[in-house]
Amino acid sequence: MLCGNMKELLKKINNDNDAIKIIQTASIVNYILAGITFLFIYKVGVERLYDGLIHAAITFFLFKYKSRIAAILLMIFPIQKMFYVDFFSTYLMLGLILLIDLRAVEATFRLTKKEALNEQQ
Repeated sequence: MLCGNMKELLKKINNDNDAIKIIQTASIVNYILAGITFLFIYKVGVERLYDGLIHAAITFFLFKYKSRIAAILLMIFPIQKMFYVDFFSTYLMLGLILLIDLRAVEATFRLTKKEALNEQQ
């Protein structure tokens, strides 16, 4: 299911359904990332527990409300995490997550832009 949804990230956003699929896929990826943070608390330290909790909460707002602010905050997370990792493979993973979150930002802006245009009419 997730691999099929990952293909949606590469498609052009033509309508609301495309935007919603991209937002859902980005949310799933971010939920998985928050879950991984919870699983490895013993290795990365308890102070990272707050990162995982905040990440999961922001992802919930993206998934539930298709929020622009939540999408932008999720895009900031990989940038912030790049400052305290030192493995090249981790940089690649965080770069991929950054691109996924960038597509979520684009989708939320397109979705809310269409909703705003419909409300004006």
